[in-house]
Amino acid sequence: MGSTHEHAWSMGVPSFRGRPRPGLLRPLNARFDVTRAPHERVAETLQAIADATRFEELQVNDKFAYDFQAYRDVKRHLGRLVGSRHWRQAMPRALKLMKRGSPQVEMSDEGLMTGDIEDGLNVVLEALRTCDIAPAEGSMWCLAMLENDRVGCIGREGLAR
Repeated sequence: MGSTHEHAWSMGVPSFRGRPRPGLLRPLNARFDVTRAPHERVAETLQAIADATRFEELQVNDKFAYDFQAYRDVKRHLGRLVGSRHWRQAMPRALKLMKRGSPQVEMSDEGLMTGDIEDGLNVVLEALRTCDIAPAEGSMWCLAMLENDRVGCIGREGLAR
């Protein structure tokens, strides 16, 4: 009998040796709404944040391209974490989005991705209003978000409430 890989292909189902590149799986997972375990959601969220906030230092203060689909994926993944009541997993990932996205906004000439970052952050901000996180913990998280906003304008309105 052949390997699992050969068996999968004989059935018309591709299989991968090792892990496929996240850039290949991201659009497929979004299209087919693949359900993931919480730790996989966290990993996908981190990968989407890395993809969304990537930019070339040589393009500072220029109109550089950015992965707007990755920002949509960040919002979707954060929404899934929040929707499955994994607030404590969503909060540090939203903070990472702020830490990595804020320099990207700072380095762009138009700050086009500001709204995309806010869209992802707002998913977590809205959940904080109704979740079972202690108010002091929520306040500390909001303070950390404000401190990591290098441009001083990302999500200010929602964080100040």
